[in-house]
Amino acid sequence: MRQIARYMFDALDAEAFRGVRGIQDGAWHVNWSVRSYRINDKVEDNVLVIHAIEIAEQYRRQGYLTEVFQAIIDQGEIGQQKFNFILFENCGEHLLECLRTKLMFSITDPTWRRLAHREIAPFLPFANRDIEAQQKRSGSQARIPSETLMDRVSDEPRES
Repeated sequence: MRQIARYMFDALDAEAFRGVRGIQDGAWHVNWSVRSYRINDKVEDNVLVIHAIEIAEQYRRQGYLTEVFQAIIDQGEIGQQKFNFILFENCGEHLLECLRTKLMFSITDPTWRRLAHREIAPFLPFANRDIEAQQKRSGSQARIPSETLMDRVSDEPRES
């Protein structure tokens, strides 16, 4: 992660840890909350809602927000507050397009409410490697439970 993106991520995480729900500094302005939110006609708990976001002109269109929000998605929490969904309210057209293409967000009603949301995986990306490494050490041929796999569709055992 580049230095500006790391600064933005660390500032967001530190302020969230202190209970602050907004940042305004030289790099960006962002307001957020973690709460229940209706997504696709279903109320979801623990949704990280980004209410307003504006990045300083000199940092625009350089991929910093993509890096910051990819790190947030990978971590699954900010300020020790876990969330299952991340949602952007009232996004601009360029931000909607970037979220859709780069971070695989679903876009809801792009002309009126302009919402972008994505479910956060309940397991960390490195969970598969840890399970497989443990099986190799123990010599076990047991199957890895399919709900822990991030990159496989079927739950058939691997061939050695």
